[in-house]
Amino acid sequence: MSDTSARTLSKTEVLVNTPECLNNFKEIIKYNINNIYSHYLLPEEDNMILGFVMRYKILKSRKNLADTVTKKALDIKKGRIQRTVKIRNINYPLSTNTIDFGNVQFKVNDLTIVLDETKNLKFEFDRKVDSQIIKVYKNDNLINTLIDSFKDLDNNFFKRTVNNLSYFIKDRKIILKTKEYSPKFISKSKIDKSFTDNIYTADIETLTKVDDKEIRYFEPYSVAYYNGINSKSYYVTDYNNWEEMMNRFFNDLFSLNLKDTDIYFHNLSGFDVNFLLKPLLNMEGVNSEIMLREDKFIQIKINYGKCSFNIKDSLLLLPGSLMNLYKSFKIETPK
Repeated sequence: MSDTSARTLSKTEVLVNTPECLNNFKEIIKYNINNIYSHYLLPEEDNMILGFVMRYKILKSRKNLADTVTKKALDIKKGRIQRTVKIRNINYPLSTNTIDFGNVQFKVNDLTIVLDETKNLKFEFDRKVDSQIIKVYKNDNLINTLIDSFKDLDNNFFKRTVNNLSYFIKDRKIILKTKEYSPKFISKSKIDKSFTDNIYTADIETLTKVDDKEIRYFEPYSVAYYNGINSKSYYVTDYNNWEEMMNRFFNDLFSLNLKDTDIYFHNLSGFDVNFLLKPLLNMEGVNSEIMLREDKFIQIKINYGKCSFNIKDSLLLLPGSLMNLYKSFKIETPK
């Protein structure tokens, strides 16, 4: 027996933590339960004894001890001992039967009133064919309302609703608990009275190359940006390699002291990001925050000194190739 059970048993006063005393106690329980059930206990009787002691605080004298065990065993036989659910600091039986809620019952018109004098609680049952409403009072103040919907009482299956919580209960056990939320509806967005021009577009052009193992790969040969008025292009032939070209591209953007600007690459997640992350992550003093959804890059937020901008994917806003988009919007100068 564990240390915890030994400490619990010692608090009963009638028991001490010795094999002889525990065996005597076990025999009392065996005797009384066998008188009621007319069959022997299952091998889990040790757990049952511990459960009785911990839960029902066995009384001081041996006579009272035997009487208490007999009563609890009788309650088990009659199904009075059941699981409970705690709602607002009160344990409610997982049952639709009035007898499980208190020891005093009486009728008032169509209502059944049940009193639990030990907890100073009053339950008011309004029972219908397929449901019942249980109002709970403490000191004559309504503190809770339980709504039971009978699903299949032959199999002890019902649903209990309390405010926005629902418990599906079968055989005095909760098999499912749900919570209903009331989210706010999406409100109509406000129309901006002024157009924000903190938007850039950018693009990377690549070449297909083949390495020593005859494996094909892409390498940038050009990158450019455009803000609706001015544009600037970079070519790898002006630099030692494409990484140096990308570094120059970003350094020029930093020199513009952009503030909360959005820079859109078309198909950022599927392609361009492969050539942006390496130079960005290797640049000293650059802080980047990457926002992902599943395997898609939603946004790369860049901060460098007083400069800040967000790299985003225009393909998520305008699905389709640039060729199809320029035809749809009738752009005079295509890519």
